[in-house]
Amino acid sequence: MVQFSNLYATADLDAAFLNLGREVQSVYQRGKVCENLALLNLSQKFSKRYHTLLANLSYASNGQTLGELDILVLNSRSDKVIAVYEVKCSESKKARTASKNKAKRQLRRFKQYVVEQRKLSQAEHQACMIVLHTSQSQIKKISCNKFIKTRYVYIHPREHLKSAGGAIEDEDFGFTMSQVKSLQRRLNGEAEDD
Repeated sequence: MVQFSNLYATADLDAAFLNLGREVQSVYQRGKVCENLALLNLSQKFSKRYHTLLANLSYASNGQTLGELDILVLNSRSDKVIAVYEVKCSESKKARTASKNKAKRQLRRFKQYVVEQRKLSQAEHQACMIVLHTSQSQIKKISCNKFIKTRYVYIHPREHLKSAGGAIEDEDFGFTMSQVKSLQRRLNGEAEDD
């Protein structure tokens, strides 16, 4: 895995960040900066040749949105879902714990949704499909069977506390909160604090 230590100070990081396919924003919110940095890190980790990364997804039932997913990694050839990532960035220790718990709840809720859709499909003798909506109003349909060995991962800045074990994994995206804030200021055209 590529480590990004101190890359935030280079023009290369800005270029990579802006080339992730995001729309140009007038103001970069910290959560979006973190999501983009996580996406950048994962795009280094998962080869574009073999993987597809989808970001900012939602899932619904009967027209009502049930939840959102930050990043989903697919095997490009088989469409199997390698991992589902939920990104959270918080500064204080108390906020980090709350963010971590929220991320894990969101991931468990989606995992349970897949299980429920599989059961419903079996009862109705229909093929099970998970329908995901992108922020660009595109739809991605994925068979429930493609979620069999999926990793569910809470991804965060480097200084967040990691937990051992459990159904929801935990990893950092290679940047500290200080680097996130610095990049956010630069993207918003603000002067750096020295």
